[in-house]
Amino acid sequence: MPWHERAEHHPSASAARATPGNIESVKARVILAWAIPLAILGFAAWGYVQRRPSLDIANAVRAGDLARVNALLAADSSLARAKVYAQAYERADSKRVGARVWGGRYVIHEAVARYDDATPILAALAAAGADLQVRLDGRTLLHEAVRNGNLKVALWLLERGADVNAGNDCGACSGRGRTPLHDAQEAGSDAEMNEFLLTRGAAVDAVDAAGQNAVHAAAVLGSPAGAWVLCAHGADPTVKDASGRLPWEVARETDAVGRNPARTLLYGPGELADWLRPGGGCARLAAMARHAGAPVPEDQARAVFGVWACARGMKDACTPAPRDPG
Repeated sequence: MPWHERAEHHPSASAARATPGNIESVKARVILAWAIPLAILGFAAWGYVQRRPSLDIANAVRAGDLARVNALLAADSSLARAKVYAQAYERADSKRVGARVWGGRYVIHEAVARYDDATPILAALAAAGADLQVRLDGRTLLHEAVRNGNLKVALWLLERGADVNAGNDCGACSGRGRTPLHDAQEAGSDAEMNEFLLTRGAAVDAVDAAGQNAVHAAAVLGSPAGAWVLCAHGADPTVKDASGRLPWEVARETDAVGRNPARTLLYGPGELADWLRPGGGCARLAAMARHAGAPVPEDQARAVFGVWACARGMKDACTPAPRDPG
């Protein structure tokens, strides 16, 4: 057998190829083969996140962290106009769409959506260039603040030129033309919000695209206390909507299908329909306001409400002292 064939078949040759050192070398190469791509992906992901500061500002606004908001805006003022996606966040100049199509929400909407006093954060965003005229589903920032029942934010916006009678311009949606006063009926503090808006120029009989005024909205979403404020300012309960319905008829339909359980029935089932019925308390109060050309004084308005509440079985309303509707 030639010498080279003898060498290949010699036991020592096979042993040389399977030494522990060779095995460890193979393991190391396998580990490196996986580790290098993973490291590259890790650094890429880290860099990607670091290049998305709009995620940080959205979270900072939601958390009410004014110091963090100011720091981020100082580094990049364009973050004041950051877009907010349902599952992702991008700067205003970004081309990326994200997991879902952008719905028109900006970081300033996150500030308006807060239930506490968000005016310092709003001021910081506005100073950095946030657009206070942006809309979401046709609603202005004032609509949003009113729906949340946030009086401080609503006042802040009005002081900076928000239109108290702006209509929802959502296109073909059911809420087209609704003003902030319409949306105020959704607020938990609808009576207080109604008074706030009406004393700042809200048109009490503004109608939406469906021909409904704020009393129609109150018939569905509001409370007797909120409707009482509208009526005391002269809101007309005899206006028919585009379907020919009076507010009290809308209230009856809402009662039939079930009213929002968040609204406590202080005066029994059918309270709003009864208050808004033709010739009822609202009609009387609104007639007084229209005759005087001014809101009915509070003591007189409470007296009218007290007569209605007494008829509803509220014994404490039958005393000479006027009852507080709220």
